[in-house]
Amino acid sequence: MTSCSKCGMIPSLEETGTFLFTAAEAGGRDLIIKHLKDRGAEPEQEGRTIHVPFYSLEEAVRMVDGLEADLKESGVSVKGTWKNSASVFGHMLDLAVLKVRISKPSYLKIINEGLFTHHMQPIINLHSSEVMGQEFLMRPDSSTYSFYPGELFDYAQKADLQSVLDSQARMSSIEHSARHLDQGTKRFINFLPSSIYDPNHCLKSTFKVVKEHGVDPSDLVFEVVETEKIHNVAHLQNIFKTYQQYGVNVALDDLGSGFATVEMLEQLKPDYGKVDRSLISYCDQDEEKQEKLKQMLKRAEIHNIKMLAEGIERKEELEVVKQLGFDLAQGYYIGRPSDYPMGKSFTTAGK
Repeated sequence: MTSCSKCGMIPSLEETGTFLFTAAEAGGRDLIIKHLKDRGAEPEQEGRTIHVPFYSLEEAVRMVDGLEADLKESGVSVKGTWKNSASVFGHMLDLAVLKVRISKPSYLKIINEGLFTHHMQPIINLHSSEVMGQEFLMRPDSSTYSFYPGELFDYAQKADLQSVLDSQARMSSIEHSARHLDQGTKRFINFLPSSIYDPNHCLKSTFKVVKEHGVDPSDLVFEVVETEKIHNVAHLQNIFKTYQQYGVNVALDDLGSGFATVEMLEQLKPDYGKVDRSLISYCDQDEEKQEKLKQMLKRAEIHNIKMLAEGIERKEELEVVKQLGFDLAQGYYIGRPSDYPMGKSFTTAGK
């Protein structure tokens, strides 16, 4: 378990702690105490707050959930937070978050124990056809605890565990890359900017793992993955700056899709820009897409940003992006994600 209260002391379902209840009305607090005692709990009141020690988080949430339903009929609104007794900092979680956490015990266990691995998808240099890097993609490490990465991150976000999962996935990717890749091979690793509230603090553990595993920082490329609008560009610029101060490269993913615009590319000035598949798919048959790609490449060239075409699934797409002047490419036509890295070069023979 991590020791940072923001990135997540993660209470397990068996962890002991105290639930803190509040109600606006004095009569409401009396009613809460009565209901808790009727359920076998031993509440203690301190001002407007009612403290109830529990043997486990799971027990607490199930009792509070039932209590909430009972009191709703009396018109009393209950607010509850959990404080886990094992935390050095004390970790406060509201009832809604706790309900999410116990809704999928297997997901909580996966995050708590890091029960996942990574597959690698090759990225080629279009000028030399050599494999210059691998993107790391989270996958289950066993059939016992299976998950879809998107669903796991969605659960983590609702359960207030997104920072924990993002940090674990980032560090695990670095460790995995140290075992499988030679020095000089770029390692493209996703990160969620919303999970990093203070770059200098939150990224210490990442840089520690880099050093421990002897990974050259210049071989790392951390790429922004964000499904929601970036409201604080200055914060993201600060994250990029922190990475680059340590010699790490940065990339902006999904260009041309959603909020990852060319204007954002020019504001952030990453080392790499990854163009979304929506612009690459059948670009050989779409002159409008080709024109958009040309303009994107021109503006990237001004800032010396290397451009990567994602989602290449056909030979014709590969040929077009190469002719247009893309530096790099990635996709199923080149190579699918795998446990082990693809060979050092790419050939179209037999494709």
